[in-house]
Amino acid sequence: MRVIAALLTMFAFQAYASPAGVATEAPSALPTIDFTTTFPWIMWVSSEGHDNEYPAGFVYKILTVRNADWTNGELVLVRQLHDGSKVVAIHAKGTLKGFDGAGQSIADKFSAMFHITFQRFDFRDSHTFEEFREEAQKNGWSVSDISP
Repeated sequence: MRVIAALLTMFAFQAYASPAGVATEAPSALPTIDFTTTFPWIMWVSSEGHDNEYPAGFVYKILTVRNADWTNGELVLVRQLHDGSKVVAIHAKGTLKGFDGAGQSIADKFSAMFHITFQRFDFRDSHTFEEFREEAQKNGWSVSDISP
C-alpha cells in the first residue's frame, strides 16, 4: 500500500477525473494542486484487484480537490494497471458539498464489484504543501521526491 500511496501523492501534484449533481466531462488529465487556487480534499486508494480483463492487476484511486473559496472542486477516478499505466475513468467538477458522499459511494460500489477494499485519506486540513507533506508522512507516504 505504501507504493500506491506514494504514487497517489505524485498524482496530487500533477494534472487529476464524477459525483451526483456534478457536471461530468470526458476523461482527461488530473487537476493540479497548487495550494493557491486548488487544495487536496479526500483521497481513496484501493487494494490491488484482479479480474478477467486485467489478470495482472489494477488499483483504483479516487482523488478530490477543492478550490480556494471552499465551494467547488473536482473528483477523479483513476485506474492504474500493474504495468503502471493510468486511465482517468471519471472526471467531475461541481459543488464540494457532495464530494465526500460521491467518493465514498464510488468506493463502496467498486469494492463490491471488484472485491477490493479502499483506504480513505483526509487532507481537508492541508492548507499548505508542508501541511500536506506532514499528513502524508503520518500515513506512511514517501513524499521526499515531491516538491511544491
